[in-house]
Amino acid sequence: MGEPPSRLDRYTFLIERPLGKRVALALRENGFRVKMFTDHFLDGAPDVEWISRAANEGWVVLTKDSAIRRRPNERLAIQNSGLRVFTLTRGTWTADDMAHAFIAAGRRIAKTLKLHPGPFIARITKTGEISKMDDLAGREEEDDPA
Repeated sequence: MGEPPSRLDRYTFLIERPLGKRVALALRENGFRVKMFTDHFLDGAPDVEWISRAANEGWVVLTKDSAIRRRPNERLAIQNSGLRVFTLTRGTWTADDMAHAFIAAGRRIAKTLKLHPGPFIARITKTGEISKMDDLAGREEEDDPA
């Protein structure tokens, strides 16, 4: 269904807390190497703190917090750290919807990571398309990066 594990297992994905264990397990079963947010950060850890550590570890963040791209402190932390973030577009999503979107986007995620070193925030639709990417390294925004 998604990208073959040989391409995705090059990366470690930090599954932000709100996505939950069910999404993490589905991603792991589909070739994603995942780390659970709650295994590495305290509940309520400031965004700028975990963003910095995730970038230092070389992790790629998967989140459903689409507003992260509009909050100045988080956006600046992502920009300064070089973090790569994939967020789901806004809407009502079940755990199965979220897992399916990331899995369906697997090939596009791998291609985006190969072509773009970061920092960036890319948005993923329910069908697994990358709808928009905010390239925070000062390059122009792209509508369809992968």
